[in-house]
Amino acid sequence: MKFLDSLSYRKQIFIGFLVVALIPLLLSMCFSTYFYSVVFQHELETDGNRQIVELNERLTGFFDSSEQICKLLCEEELSAKALIDKVNDEYQKALYLTLYQNSATIPTDVLVSIYDIGGHLRFATSTQDAEEILPIYWGILGEAKRGKNQNYYITNSIANRNSNVLLQTVYTVENQKKVRMGYITMSLTKADFDQLFNGFFSQSDTIFVTDRQMNIIYCSSQNYGQSTIDMLQENEVPNNFWYSGAVEPTSGYHVILQKQSLISTAAKQGMFRISLFISFICLILCVIVSMILGKQLSNPIDKLNKAMELVKKGNLSIHVHTNQQNELGELTNNFNHMTEELSNHVDNMVRRQKDIQDMQIQLFQTQLNPHFLYNTLDSIKWSARIHHLEDISLMAENLAYILQNSIRKEQFIPLQGELDIIDNYIKIQQIRFNGKFTYEVEIPDDLVDCIVPKLMLQPIVENSIIHGLAEQEGGSISIYADQIGDTISINVTDDGVGMSQEIIDWLNTDNFMENEGHLGLYNVNKIIKLYFGRQYGITATVEAGIGTTVTIVLPIRKEKMP
Repeated sequence: MKFLDSLSYRKQIFIGFLVVALIPLLLSMCFSTYFYSVVFQHELETDGNRQIVELNERLTGFFDSSEQICKLLCEEELSAKALIDKVNDEYQKALYLTLYQNSATIPTDVLVSIYDIGGHLRFATSTQDAEEILPIYWGILGEAKRGKNQNYYITNSIANRNSNVLLQTVYTVENQKKVRMGYITMSLTKADFDQLFNGFFSQSDTIFVTDRQMNIIYCSSQNYGQSTIDMLQENEVPNNFWYSGAVEPTSGYHVILQKQSLISTAAKQGMFRISLFISFICLILCVIVSMILGKQLSNPIDKLNKAMELVKKGNLSIHVHTNQQNELGELTNNFNHMTEELSNHVDNMVRRQKDIQDMQIQLFQTQLNPHFLYNTLDSIKWSARIHHLEDISLMAENLAYILQNSIRKEQFIPLQGELDIIDNYIKIQQIRFNGKFTYEVEIPDDLVDCIVPKLMLQPIVENSIIHGLAEQEGGSISIYADQIGDTISINVTDDGVGMSQEIIDWLNTDNFMENEGHLGLYNVNKIIKLYFGRQYGITATVEAGIGTTVTIVLPIRKEKMP
């Protein structure tokens, strides 16, 4: 930041444009390339995992269906009887009927053949594709013959003379005495595998089926073969391809899916080059725009800076010309207006200072000092005592006490000090009204040091005397206080004629306005709410037979306030 502060405004704009424009472009370029790569790879893996499950289930379904058909053909010794009895056509018809009725459950047009114990073909779903005779000591029948404990055997077709057959299954036909009578075989060609997996992979995908030793049995594409499987075994995955595999539980064969990546390495490089080119173009545009903008912004600022230097030296007649209508033009016009106003203000200040100096002597001569009033009242008090005018002396003494306290700087005093002021005020009013009312105070000792606004009670007591007791022959005024939680409640009660409902409503509302006849109450209420909060202040109630009670609620504070 210190480096930027030391540069000119034009250079700061130039660097700012580069940082604001170039960095987001580079970040967005890298992020977008990475984001799309991750998204496409995720879609590829999700789709591939779903496909490999479906392909594996498809192959398992074929094996399960094949075994089920072979069992149906051997039920009630149907195949055994057809192999033994060559004269009775009923067994052969029943065998073909069972075969064709259940062949639809196999998800491909697989070749089903039945051979006798000597390896001679007896029945087949397609006699053109079936082998007339199979060796019984090698090949598929040799494998079944050696598998004495297995009725269902699966093998590859490496030893089979028919090169079109990729996979053969064999099922042993036995009679009730467990004597082997023949074999049921199913032969799968590449076309059968294509039909079996059709619809479960796209044209760009490749399906591999291998035996347990990873020897390839079937590949859906002619472009790949055993070399691809060997590379996978060595963990050498070709670029731009994704692989997933599963083991078929019945046979133990491996089903492998090869999918081509949605975004190739060349495509990623192309996207990166395009993004880099766009960033370069944006960089050039940012440089051009920043230079133009920097010039347009810095030139008016330079003019204003030079003009301010002249103003600092005292030249208030400077004027900066501008044709711009934007914020800088407005700033320049405001500067010109400011210098004009400042020049006029300086001229006026010079004239006013001269006038003030001329008037100060007259002001000192005519100023009335409140201490002069206090000293005058003190003189009146002693003069009245000399002439034995005790009432006048007492009134002057009490008024002097009130005046002396009112001119002090403190705006908040202890409650006891406020009661002393009210006591002097009451004595003056009792002389004025010839003692027609009584006065009493009841304040707990632990509350007399609570801090309250100065002259807070005087307007309330004055209101009780003038509006409550002046029109009747006698009465009383009481002041008492209570502590309620963390607040102090100060009550002023008189048994006079009572307040009007209009004044009570005015005091009890939160949105009270200034009242000409009760300015003192308004000021006290406003001071309390401003200093302590709107939840505090003055309220009033009138009770029949008791009189009027004005309540002041304040927070209990015993520390000095400013």
